[in-house]
Amino acid sequence: MGFFILEIIGVILFLACIAFYFFYPVERDRFLFGTKSWLGSLSFCCILVIGLVLTISFCNHIGFLNGHGRFINPKNLVDWDSTESTSDKAIYENYPEGNTFTFENPESHSDDSNSSFAENNFFAIISQFADPGNIPSAHGKERKYALVLALLGIFCLSGLVMSSFVTLLTKKSDKWKQGLIHYNRFFGRYVVIIGVNEQTATIAKQSLVRRGVKYVLIQTRQNVESAREKLDLGLDKKEERKIVFYYAERTSKEDIVALHLNKAIEVYVLGEDINYENEEDHDAYNINCLELISSYVKTVNENLLKKGKSLPRRLTCHVNFEYQSTFTAFKSAHIYQSLDKILEFIPFNVHEIWAKKVLIDNFAIVPKENKGESYVQQYYPIDSYIIDENGKRKGITKDNIGENGKSVHLVILGMNQMGTAFGLQAAVQSHFPNFKYDVTQRTTITFIDDHAVEEGEFFKGRFEALFGLCRSRTVVSNREKLDYASSETSFNTPENDPLLNQNGPYAYLNEVYGNFMDVQWEFIQGNVASDNVKKYIADIAQDKKKTLTIAICFNHPQQSMAAALYLPGTIFKFANQVLVYQRNSFDMLNKVAEGENDWKRYSNLFPFGMIEGSYSGDTLENTVAALQNYVFTKGKNGSEYLESLSSSFDSTQIPEIEKSWAALGLSDKQSNIDMAESIFTKIRSMGIDYSGNLKEIETVIKKDPELVDALSYSEHLRWLTERLATGYRPLTISEKQKYKAGLTTKDELKKRHRAHLDICSNERLSIIDPTAPENDKNVIRNIPNLLLCAQWLNAIKITRTKYQDRDNLLRAFLFHDINRLSFRYVSEGSVKKGQEPCVCNHSFWIADAPLTKYQWYLVTGKNRPKRRERDFPAVDISKNDIDKFLLILRKKTGLYFSLPSLTEWEYAARLSTGYLSHIKKDEWDKVIRFTKTKASSTVKARALRRKQENPLQIYDMLGNVWEWTDEKVEGHKNCYYFCGGSWRFRRVECDMGDSDNVDPGYWYSYWAPILASDDIGFRLIWKFDIAKNAADNLATTLSRQKEPKSDRGQLLKEWFDRHPMVLAEEGFFIQGTENGETAKNTPSFPKAWIDEFADIDETPHHVVKIRKMKVNSVPVTQELWNIVMQTDAKTNPASRVGFDYPQTGISYRDIQDKFLPAINKLAKDSGLFTNSLDKSISETKDSKGTAIDIEFRLPSESEWEYIAKGGHTSHINKALIEIEKKYGRIPENIDEFLSTLEPYTRYSGSNDPEEVAWFNQNSLQPAGKKKPVSKEFNVYDMSGNIWEWVDDYYQTDFYNYCMGTTDNKHRNQNRYSQEYAEKGYVTDPICEDHTYSAHVFRGGSWLFDEFESRCTRPNYWIDTNTDNDLGFRIVLAHKRVKYAPER
Repeated sequence: MGFFILEIIGVILFLACIAFYFFYPVERDRFLFGTKSWLGSLSFCCILVIGLVLTISFCNHIGFLNGHGRFINPKNLVDWDSTESTSDKAIYENYPEGNTFTFENPESHSDDSNSSFAENNFFAIISQFADPGNIPSAHGKERKYALVLALLGIFCLSGLVMSSFVTLLTKKSDKWKQGLIHYNRFFGRYVVIIGVNEQTATIAKQSLVRRGVKYVLIQTRQNVESAREKLDLGLDKKEERKIVFYYAERTSKEDIVALHLNKAIEVYVLGEDINYENEEDHDAYNINCLELISSYVKTVNENLLKKGKSLPRRLTCHVNFEYQSTFTAFKSAHIYQSLDKILEFIPFNVHEIWAKKVLIDNFAIVPKENKGESYVQQYYPIDSYIIDENGKRKGITKDNIGENGKSVHLVILGMNQMGTAFGLQAAVQSHFPNFKYDVTQRTTITFIDDHAVEEGEFFKGRFEALFGLCRSRTVVSNREKLDYASSETSFNTPENDPLLNQNGPYAYLNEVYGNFMDVQWEFIQGNVASDNVKKYIADIAQDKKKTLTIAICFNHPQQSMAAALYLPGTIFKFANQVLVYQRNSFDMLNKVAEGENDWKRYSNLFPFGMIEGSYSGDTLENTVAALQNYVFTKGKNGSEYLESLSSSFDSTQIPEIEKSWAALGLSDKQSNIDMAESIFTKIRSMGIDYSGNLKEIETVIKKDPELVDALSYSEHLRWLTERLATGYRPLTISEKQKYKAGLTTKDELKKRHRAHLDICSNERLSIIDPTAPENDKNVIRNIPNLLLCAQWLNAIKITRTKYQDRDNLLRAFLFHDINRLSFRYVSEGSVKKGQEPCVCNHSFWIADAPLTKYQWYLVTGKNRPKRRERDFPAVDISKNDIDKFLLILRKKTGLYFSLPSLTEWEYAARLSTGYLSHIKKDEWDKVIRFTKTKASSTVKARALRRKQENPLQIYDMLGNVWEWTDEKVEGHKNCYYFCGGSWRFRRVECDMGDSDNVDPGYWYSYWAPILASDDIGFRLIWKFDIAKNAADNLATTLSRQKEPKSDRGQLLKEWFDRHPMVLAEEGFFIQGTENGETAKNTPSFPKAWIDEFADIDETPHHVVKIRKMKVNSVPVTQELWNIVMQTDAKTNPASRVGFDYPQTGISYRDIQDKFLPAINKLAKDSGLFTNSLDKSISETKDSKGTAIDIEFRLPSESEWEYIAKGGHTSHINKALIEIEKKYGRIPENIDEFLSTLEPYTRYSGSNDPEEVAWFNQNSLQPAGKKKPVSKEFNVYDMSGNIWEWVDDYYQTDFYNYCMGTTDNKHRNQNRYSQEYAEKGYVTDPICEDHTYSAHVFRGGSWLFDEFESRCTRPNYWIDTNTDNDLGFRIVLAHKRVKYAPER
């Protein structure tokens, strides 16, 4: 039995090896060729061979047990002379010769016999394997099995074969180590990182924690072994096993194809380290790589569409730009708009990211040396200054004027990429309300560099529009006097102030008080080690009207650190902060600063700029910006809409908000983000130290209208600085004159010349555009509601699947199981506490239990708990560490979590611990955790919830662990309260008294915030103050919220409900017209009908009969295209995006090959053809009485003109029907009848193009905004707005062809001319002659004049071409069997 079990184990091992080899290629190669590869290869081969031998033995054994074996007869493999056991001989004697074993009664063999056979069978197999010379002993068909074992033995044991095998493995191992092994089959669900630099390890870690990501594929042209070793330093063992390396060039098409990006989840194009060889054109290489990726994805998508498959979600591609100039160009002009149609393109620049961390977030999450851990590096706002001895800070307000004036001065030492990015971001963000009342309070940005003159000229050249308005001066310190006292006056010269230069293009914009820009620049050429430069900086620091921030930005970390440490002590004493650029690590600088704790010389010295971990992938995700954009689209009603949304929290609005945001280009998104990021600067300018209390902001705004005016004043200056930095400029005098004369428009100036009318002073703006200042005021008034609604949107997003995939921690803080919201809403009110009530004047949400160890680990990466300890409260955490934890949590979730105040904690505790009033005090230990008679310990959070039932469902407020609050203790500097007692203390620390007794007062205590204990934890509150009914609805919504799924069939039906198809009954019309020349050929043609503008291809006129159909009331809109083609605002091919805009940017082939098959399939699958949409058309039958199938298709040219001329509702159609009935045909003298009728209108529905058509416009217009064809025929936009593809090939003489009057004799007789000769009309003609390979489009467009919008005017183009004024509309009609041209 033991050998049989051994054989089964061998089979399992063999099958496992085969499965491992084929189905896990990444793990296989790492095991075989990774660390100690010889050991992995040897062990794998041994296991495989042993498993194979045991498998063969097992199969032979099974044959014996079944009574008929077709494997090796053990009898033939036994050396009889050496067999000692007579019983064994007896067993083998019973075996017949040959390859078939037959037993009359196999069950009659004893267990011993079977066991003995199994044992001998096993050793026989081993003997054959080890000694191939036994082959002659085998007989018949047994020999082939013996041969297999022999060959296997020779292969495994032969020295030659073994050496060859080892050589092969060695070569394979070398290829793996060099990154030359590529995978395809059984390799997917990976994130691709192209390039290895300081960011690679962090992005790999972030990717691997996401749900659905199995591997990270890294492509690099560096030495793969070195890159692997470098990367492994930042990853743990589990993460290392998920990394795959390809050695490749990112600018090679073949290498990009080898990545199989159709299987990738996301792509990061980082590029190699900037210091690596041949990386001088780093950004150009990345752009080239981006284009190759786009081309590859486009090809894959086209192949999927050809196969009739749906497109996958758009691939997200993050692209790193090392140089600020390249990045700014991408942001401002949105150069690669076409890429957005194929990829979710997100450019980023780590220097700008760090500038925002310091200037906007005021903190950064930095990875520690311990793998997976991070810590928070905090900074002071650059507009803050100390106002009391406790170190309390305040922002710059409107009252900081005159003697109390305050302004920001930023000194940047070194003009490298980080320095310039830092200065530019500061210019965009540093705008304060006091400038309105004191124009001397400008923000000053000073660059000090050894090459400041040269670098400054380059910088000003890159941002020419900005320096066309801003004051700036350049000083060479060793040639000129560097005097801070006179620096302000030196700005007021024509050389340094462009608005004082009378020959300058924008001098006319200067105001009575001088330059209206509130930012000015200095470029000082000098060395920071020189005495005059140090003195200059020290003088700025000692100016009480300045809040000074110094950023030392040298490329070498040691140089930056040395420059900082040797700054004069005066600077550290009076400056706001000194920032030191440390690209690789913060540890050294922080140790220096901490080493001076007693002296406190370097207490305001902070490192910044560490490249590792700087990019998190969410640079374009900003809920406040998305919300602000949507409010702006509401126009005058935006504020009212936001007010309504902040009370209703209508979740049906979320898709519209997201669509509106998705439709924006990169430049517009960035502009909205810049506005959103300035909100907290504005809040500080209100004099508020923001702690999540939105009612405080609302009260200040309502109380002080003058503050709103001042903040809106600074908001305009912020906006125009941002616009100038992205390349927009003011109007020149000549452009202004053209605008006033009506020769150009505001939109045309902005789009074609990047000249913006609103770039001017506030005073001038109120005259030019009075609505703009009011919009800026609304921005300020909307801040409370924006922040409130943004929290609601973020909470909804967190619960969705795609956000869970990104980061598991998000949901972990809102839910503690699948659908149970872990925060409880607490309404404002009061509760009794002894003789006085405990009052809370606002509502909030509080966690139902203390924060757990697992939640702490998810955020910080510190102290990973054992599985059984995950739900225990997080303890041994200081108040200071909790504050940093909260910064990370707010950043990641977008929700304002905090510690409760003492009042909030007490109020929630008294409301939730009523259960104690029903229990005797000496039995409290049964329901809460504290020490009664002996030492106790903590228990899991919510472990006692069944014993602590309460209406709020909040648990563990008393006992288990003390809980930190956010309230300072009066009279005890830097001490904070904690509450509730713990497992280490007695019952009295858990006793809050009751409504009738005096509060004992032992339930709270206090401690210094730097201290921690194993019985002190904390619980979170969510500051989201809303009404009770709204809170109940939100709790329900959050608990069931899922990623919205769109039912495309239902969306299609809804679209047609809003844009109904219009029935066009069967009828006649006069197609074409005559001009003055062609009318001579038909003298009876009425003069009133002649169109002098008609070209030859609009003639001759003739009668056409059109069968019944339904026509789209509007051209196909982008919304319909998106529904059918499964695209969105980003991937839609139109250049001007809008859901109600006609679809443009598509070719005739796109419509025929992609759109029409897709919409017909979708309509059929969703039952659209079975309802009233097709009822009247489906009755159409052919001449044999057979029903003709219907479909959505393009109209023919004749059908299009029939519709444009009013279809069956036209008076001419009615007259022609009567004539046809009377004569049985249309008579040849039809022109005589026409003379009695009013001619068609020149344009579809009117002779006045202004009524029905968009023409000579600046851009595309929404569909259906002009008058329809007629009151009875509600079809819109047949004239103007867009040209519309029709189904005909273009031929100049097609009308003659239909009438049989063409000069081409061989074409005179055709189905159309015969019908025309017999009946006087043709039925449903369509030009199928593809001699000239172009298709017709009709109707004119916004880009052309009204002449092109006439009903009879055709145009044509190659069927693969596209344009931004060319679209189409569809008809629902009978299927057309038409000539299929060769392609």
